[in-house]
Amino acid sequence: MLRGFATALAFLPAICWVGAAIRLLPESPRRDLLDAGWQLGLLPASIAALLAAALTGVLASTVAPPPAYLALGALVLTPLIGCLLLLVQKRKTLRPAGFISIVVVMTIFLGLGTALLLTPFGWLPRTFILFSIGFDLTLLGVAVAVWDAFDAGETLRRDMLRSLIAAAAAAFLFGGLVGLTIVFGTGISAPMTLLLLTTIAAAISVHLLSEPAQQFVDRIAFMREPQLQAARAALRANAAALPRMAAAQDLLELDPAEFTRLTRRALSHYGDLARLAASPLIALPQINARLQARGAADQPIERAVEL
Repeated sequence: MLRGFATALAFLPAICWVGAAIRLLPESPRRDLLDAGWQLGLLPASIAALLAAALTGVLASTVAPPPAYLALGALVLTPLIGCLLLLVQKRKTLRPAGFISIVVVMTIFLGLGTALLLTPFGWLPRTFILFSIGFDLTLLGVAVAVWDAFDAGETLRRDMLRSLIAAAAAAFLFGGLVGLTIVFGTGISAPMTLLLLTTIAAAISVHLLSEPAQQFVDRIAFMREPQLQAARAALRANAAALPRMAAAQDLLELDPAEFTRLTRRALSHYGDLARLAASPLIALPQINARLQARGAADQPIERAVEL
C-alpha cells in the first residue's frame, strides 16, 4: 500500500501541470471554461481516483496492468496531451519568444515520465523516473516564472539569482551539519537520510516564507503599534521590489495592446504594494506629478501607492 501511495503522489505533478498550462493560454472565455473544468472536475476526480487506486493496491501491481490501471493512465495522460495540443495551437500568441518551445518539450518529457510510472514492468528504475520528473518540473517552474515576470513587466534574473544563493546557503549550512553527523557519526540510514532531506527542505522553506513570517511576527510583537507595522512592511516591500524592477522604458511609446496588458496586470495586483512597486507603470509621468504634489519621497513603494 505504501508503494501505491508513493506512486499516486508521483502522478499529481502531471495533473497539477494541466491547471498551470491552462493559465498560460491567452485570456479568453474558452480558457476560463477550461480552468473551471480543471478546478471543479478534473482535479478532484483525479485525486479521488488516485486515492482509490492506492487503497485498492492497483498502483502496486507488478504484473500485467489490470483495466483499472489503464483507465487511471488515461485519466492522467489524456488531459496532459490535450493541454500540449492547445499550447502548440496557441504557440504564436504566447510570449516571450522561445518560451513555448521549452514548455512544450518539458511537457512531453513530463508525459513520458508519467507514462513510464504507469507501466509496472520495471523497464527503468523508479528512482531514475522520479528524478527525470523532478527535473522536468524544475524547468517548467522556471518557464512559468519567466512567463509571469514577462507578463507583469518585471525582470527575473536578479531576483532569481538572489533567491538561489540565499536558498543554497541555507540548505548548505543546515543540511551540512546533518551531513557531517552522518559521515563522522551515525552513518547512512533511513532515519538520518529522512532527517537530512527534511532539514534541507525546512531551511529552504524558511527562506521562501521569510516575508509572511516577518509579517506574522510583527503583528504579534507590535500589536499596539500599527504605524510601526506599516512602516516595516513598506521597507520590506521596497527591498523586495528593487530586484524585480525592469529597466526604465518610455511608456508613452508602448504599443496600446502592451500598455493594456500591463494595466490589467497591475489591476490584478491591486492592494499588493510589493507587486505594484515592480510594475513598469510606476514610471508614468502622472506618478511623478502626484509625488511632487504631495512632497513624497521618490521610492518604489510611494510610486506603487500613487499607481
